[in-house]
Amino acid sequence: MRVSWSRVLCVRRADPFRLSVGDEAVADFGPGLLEFLSLRDGSGERLGETLAPEWVLPISAVGTAAFALVGEEFQPWTATEVIAELRRPLRAGEIAVATVRVASLRRASVVIPFRAVSREEGDLLLEGRTVFACVGPEGVRPFDPKLLARSAPAPAPPAAPGPPSVALPPSPEKTRFADRILPASTARKLRLTYWHLKDLRRAVSEPPPAPAPAASVRWSIPSLSLRPGEAADVELEVRARAGVWQDVEVHIEPPFGYGLEVAPTHTRLRLSPGAVATIPVRVAARRPDEVNLGRPWAVDAVASAGGERLGAVRLEVRAPDPEPGRLFYVLTEDCETFDGGDKTGNYGAARVLGNHNDFMDPEDYRVQMIAKPDALNAIAEKHGARWTHFWTVPQRFATDWAASRSKTGAWELVARELDESIRRGSQRHEYAPHIHFDYEPDSKLPPQPRLLYDEKTDGILPNEYYDAGSNPNHKYHGWDGGRKGIAYVRAEGSLGDPDSKKGSLYRALRHLARLSLESPTTRVARTGAADFGGTPEDLRVSARASLANGILGNSDSGVYHTDVPLPRGRQIYFARGDDLDREVDDLAAASLVELRAPPHQLEQGTLAELNAWFDGRAAESRGPGVRAIVAMTHAMFVRGAPDPFRDVSGGDFDKIDLHLLHVRRAYPQIRFGTASEVTLEFLDYYTPVPLAVPDRLGWCSADGKTAIYSIRILGRGIPIAPDRPARLTVQVPPIAEAGDVLSLAVLEDGLPLAGTSWTASIEELPTIAFEATRSTGYMLRVEIAQALDRPAGLLGMTPGDAPAGFTRPAEDVRPDLFRLEGPRLLSGRKPPVAETRAGETWEWQYPGDLFHLLIHPVAGHAHPLGRRMHPFGRIPEGMAIDVARRLLGDGTRPERFVLKLVRPMRGDADFRLTTVVEEAAPERLVFANRIDEGGVEVARVRLEVARR
Repeated sequence: MRVSWSRVLCVRRADPFRLSVGDEAVADFGPGLLEFLSLRDGSGERLGETLAPEWVLPISAVGTAAFALVGEEFQPWTATEVIAELRRPLRAGEIAVATVRVASLRRASVVIPFRAVSREEGDLLLEGRTVFACVGPEGVRPFDPKLLARSAPAPAPPAAPGPPSVALPPSPEKTRFADRILPASTARKLRLTYWHLKDLRRAVSEPPPAPAPAASVRWSIPSLSLRPGEAADVELEVRARAGVWQDVEVHIEPPFGYGLEVAPTHTRLRLSPGAVATIPVRVAARRPDEVNLGRPWAVDAVASAGGERLGAVRLEVRAPDPEPGRLFYVLTEDCETFDGGDKTGNYGAARVLGNHNDFMDPEDYRVQMIAKPDALNAIAEKHGARWTHFWTVPQRFATDWAASRSKTGAWELVARELDESIRRGSQRHEYAPHIHFDYEPDSKLPPQPRLLYDEKTDGILPNEYYDAGSNPNHKYHGWDGGRKGIAYVRAEGSLGDPDSKKGSLYRALRHLARLSLESPTTRVARTGAADFGGTPEDLRVSARASLANGILGNSDSGVYHTDVPLPRGRQIYFARGDDLDREVDDLAAASLVELRAPPHQLEQGTLAELNAWFDGRAAESRGPGVRAIVAMTHAMFVRGAPDPFRDVSGGDFDKIDLHLLHVRRAYPQIRFGTASEVTLEFLDYYTPVPLAVPDRLGWCSADGKTAIYSIRILGRGIPIAPDRPARLTVQVPPIAEAGDVLSLAVLEDGLPLAGTSWTASIEELPTIAFEATRSTGYMLRVEIAQALDRPAGLLGMTPGDAPAGFTRPAEDVRPDLFRLEGPRLLSGRKPPVAETRAGETWEWQYPGDLFHLLIHPVAGHAHPLGRRMHPFGRIPEGMAIDVARRLLGDGTRPERFVLKLVRPMRGDADFRLTTVVEEAAPERLVFANRIDEGGVEVARVRLEVARR
């Protein structure tokens, strides 16, 4: 039994920033709750009888749509009247879909007609109208005319031709956050501050020179500990040189990264010979020292006179994070094809995972890039998990090349199916670039021709793909080429050059963004063969190309340097510019966020080994901040059963299913997240400077030529206020060809704050700068020449047939509100078993759903539902009896049991029951049961049963 969330499917408004007559919304009410409320007691009375759920739930769908329509950004709302004409009740298994529309706006209320239909049958369930009133502490009040009568945002004034001045050219130096995020002037100040601090640190760390008759500087205490938000007063003592009067300047530098605020930062003193002055200094902690790579924040004080440095001293400030850390589980897979034939590689036993005809044919594509990823998506959705598919976009381009040569028509169909798979899957999962450049049909790089077509198999293969003697490692299969020992895609280039790093990454991103417009913008990539670069300079070029495309995270480490330990035990960190497997040693050198691939892949080994790997990573990932457990597989290597190539169930699919069940049950505090989502959460905590990124599509115009994105400002704890504004730059997502972007505008509360036109160019993604005086409330409006390929809101039901100005995409799908799953046989003969033999063994997985229900209060009551039933003691014997009845049938009668409680049950994991037949006779059997919870034995039950 599953009870799922209701969901807002879309909202349409004439103006996204005000409510107008004709605005519409659609919401559904998912299945499960009606079934739950229809459970009956012994007398036949339903659990939800007094609620009449079959009639009420469609009205609930109406309420969900209506609240979404009026919007949280307006004044508080409440329904004051509902009039409905009921047509028929909702049936078991049906989903009610409600459509609402604004009919009229009164002085203090809005009239909203509605109708609800059955998604399955298409017939009318009810229709009517509801009246929503704007309310306040004293009751109903008139609308705020500023909110409801606001004009639409005016178009941005035209600017001089050419890219805006805030666009930064590629830097030949090491890429830093300040270079890529901030305007040039601000970035320059930050770099100067950083190098100044480097000089100070060098001065502090070097051995002190011989004593000289100069002024000295000393903090009253050597170190300090503050919680974020706390402040303390310390003193800085300055001692003058003997024999002379001195005009001393004291500069106090807060650390890079906004971890501390210090006042004052500059003081001038007139000191008599040998005099001592004391400067009171207030130090406030703003961000945890976990942000500073786990090191104390440093406050450096420098005294100088007449241009001569007289002394320097450092105060170290610990700022432990009082909040618990957040741990994410990131599921990643490389989506590509595998043939297994002798001409494609030496794969041994793994050759059964393809049809091994020596070419990548439509069947390989359909099974390995559509069916298997779809099956993995469905498994993840059962447990509230989401995949990041690193999707080999050049293989999609190769299908068009194959279609131009094939006479079967199969490749055109495969191309459409691939695109639809991404459209469908991206509603819940992420599709990020994975570039195996040997499939790129339009490249001018060697080898030429790029692809080979085989008419016999209707298959394709990259030219010079594999040769046991001359090319055993698929040398053209990567991206940069450095990891394959060749020079391949090396030029940084521009977005318009497909054989450059910028251009090839943009081409892949643009294709995926076109198919997943309503999903959050992708912020990560994994190159084919993890071939990001083999030298420090190539790594820097790849990093600059990534940042130029809005890519902030990478997942190419952990493949070639498996002997390098995880940096501080972490799989997510700021990678060094010259080595992806190592963490930066200075916060100011932060560049790409690295999500390191693990040595243990999801398809490898047994379920116990996979769970043990995860348990170990969970134990090592405790601590403050944002941390991640990154898993990896290839969908093409996930074995089904009985056919490992073609079947998309059984085998490894069941193992991954049970593994996610284990994670969900044993670690309820661990969140599932896509690679991009976790990268942004990491940056929000750790970024050393504020960073503005388009979050996700908020509204799309009906003609598909205007997109409005919410802007997320990353950098939790960094002060942004009217007296401390932040100059930020935001980059347009790759939703359209860069040359099609006409203008950009940053909106504050729906009104233009900054705007610019854009000269058609494909050299770089358009950007716009703005001054932020707060951390939220900004949106990016993008005007484009060509309509978006797939305007938002075209999924599922569409509200009516009247055109609307702007549409909001559907809500994300959330995990179920309630689940009640039955036991699952893991090994042993399927029951019922007519004949049993001594020594025969079965293994069962018993979800903890029922147990969790019994040990928690229900409906607001103070005591658990199973109070005095003692679920912690009764669940083992209950499972033992249930297994015996499943094996032998309803004629089984338990006669005697012996329970041994080994360890207390925690109540946070599923159970595994191992049942062995200890004695077998025609009318009597004895079962020995071992019960494990989360891999730990908790009980043993010896059960004697009689068979009638």
